[in-house]
Amino acid sequence: MSVLLCLPKWIRRIILGSSQTVVFNNAKEAILRSLRNSGGRLTNGGTSLRNYQMEHFNWTCRPNGGTTEVILVWHIATTLFHHLEPSPQQNCNSFKKDQEVALALSSYCHDLVKYLPELLPDEVDWIEEMYESVTKEILGAIPRSCCQKPTKKDRCNYVLRATWGESSVVAISTGITYNFTGEISDLFSADMHLRHL
Repeated sequence: MSVLLCLPKWIRRIILGSSQTVVFNNAKEAILRSLRNSGGRLTNGGTSLRNYQMEHFNWTCRPNGGTTEVILVWHIATTLFHHLEPSPQQNCNSFKKDQEVALALSSYCHDLVKYLPELLPDEVDWIEEMYESVTKEILGAIPRSCCQKPTKKDRCNYVLRATWGESSVVAISTGITYNFTGEISDLFSADMHLRHL
């Protein structure tokens, strides 16, 4: 009998196949700052939205959805947003640093769902079912080709153009992406306008 079989499932996952998500120092600082500010209490994201005056995104934090759903919704939205055609706003230095932090945190949280669901507050079986369901849903939107594998950017574009069920995790994620893209453009357009006055 293999020694690995004697280990808990979550440790076997780490040893056998977890990805190597790198959490940058600025991402670690953001995590610690958030935990300090919340007194160590985690919420479904509503507190962070309120802290950054983005309450109009509260619709993304459904009260009965659970931590896993919030993680997946925001991970998909972060990935989609990052792979959109970069706007001039996305290319400015201060915005790039924020994007790096968001991507690192998003990847880290995704890895928790995928490889270490035991560390999350939701039921492990439910987490695994949800992850599998969302993965199948996304893969179903990406056309299969025998000749060429689509790039990550192409896959993101397929996901953004697909039609999703109203309450689908992916539908919520694409909604966030489109809403946030518009907000960033409006924010930077107003900022640029003020600079030229």
